[in-house]
Amino acid sequence: MIRKLFSMIGIMCSLCLGGLYAESAELYVFIQNLEHARPPLVQSGAIVFSYETKRTTYIVAARFSHENYERLHVFGKNDHGVFYLALPLPANTLIVKYRLMVDGIWMSDPSNPRRETDSRGMPLSVFHYEKTFDLPLESPILIGDNRVEFNVQIPPGSFVTIAGDFNAYDPFSHRLSEISPGHYQTRLKLFPGTHYYYFVVDGVPVIDPRNLRTMVSASGQQLSVVEVK
Repeated sequence: MIRKLFSMIGIMCSLCLGGLYAESAELYVFIQNLEHARPPLVQSGAIVFSYETKRTTYIVAARFSHENYERLHVFGKNDHGVFYLALPLPANTLIVKYRLMVDGIWMSDPSNPRRETDSRGMPLSVFHYEKTFDLPLESPILIGDNRVEFNVQIPPGSFVTIAGDFNAYDPFSHRLSEISPGHYQTRLKLFPGTHYYYFVVDGVPVIDPRNLRTMVSASGQQLSVVEVK
């Protein structure tokens, strides 16, 4: 039964996600860098949902309140084994209620602590997000005198730092300021040359989703790259 359902909706899922990724390389990079499931967050004009399990799982999907739970959205799976869904930001609402389906079993999102029950007593997960804003198209930005500006969009109230060769990859020495809800920024003066870095969001390493220049260290850590001239 599960395999049959997977074959019926798999093609639709891949076409939908493929179109979204074609418009947003930074969203693709962000999703492929997910090593563990985390609460929903807004990234590049989409809400990213994720799910992980150690059990063999064939299908993870979701239905949403703003669609009256009529449409089934099927998750993809990245190279780290994390299931993901990039849902375009819904119009005319800042609150999304949803439930997951894992191999035919409906449940709330185990990575999202915000939950409520519907009129039938069924559990729902709830995600509230702020209005989106425009960030600089480039990141990082060279602003002169060897100074570099880093910007990242992360859920409001997060603890965001930057670790790189310029601070011995210390995850606590340089914290980003939340200059507006969900918009984090810092400016650093760096020596000329090539530098490697990543953000640390609530203890989780995340490469810069707005920087397409990346590399993998000898230890297997994925890094973003910036050239200071």
